[in-house]
Amino acid sequence: MIRKNTVVIGTQLDNGKGSARWQKWRPTVALTQHEDVVIDRLELLYNGEPTALLDQVMRDIGTVHA
Repeated sequence: MIRKNTVVIGTQLDNGKGSARWQKWRPTVALTQHEDVVIDRLELLYNGEPTALLDQVMRDIGTVHA
């Protein structure tokens, strides 16, 4: 049986601006930085309209896997 890993997490702790954001713990982004953890689906929860924070988190996850 193949087990799929789905993660649901919020973005609030992943805030940060500029290059200094890579120096702090950002749980959503950090989940994607482990080579031995395969996440099949990542659902980000946010309140309301898409924000700059949500966009930044999505871009940073893409950067980790570029």
